[in-house]
Amino acid sequence: MSHQHLSPKDSINITLLLAQARCMSELIHTLPEHKFQFKAYFKELFAVIKKYEEGLNKMTNYNELEVSSGQQKEIYDMMMELTYNVRDAVLKKLENGNNNNQSKD
Repeated sequence: MSHQHLSPKDSINITLLLAQARCMSELIHTLPEHKFQFKAYFKELFAVIKKYEEGLNKMTNYNELEVSSGQQKEIYDMMMELTYNVRDAVLKKLENGNNNNQSKD
């Protein structure tokens, strides 16, 4: 099996993909405990993502690239902030929509 060399663009795309998975994992941890069975479905997904990361590090130069080491945390933090901003905007819109509907009744 040959060692594949990723371009910086490919490395950033992979980092974004992994950051999205980490954001999803963080959001799942905020679900109420009574949703334990629901969380269990994602456990398999995260196990596959971990295997993907291990394979990525074995078969590519991903862990050698600057973006993978120096910018992963920054990309994750920005992705998580974006995720929470979108969530807050949707919740605010729902709340405003509900208030508007109640005032019409």
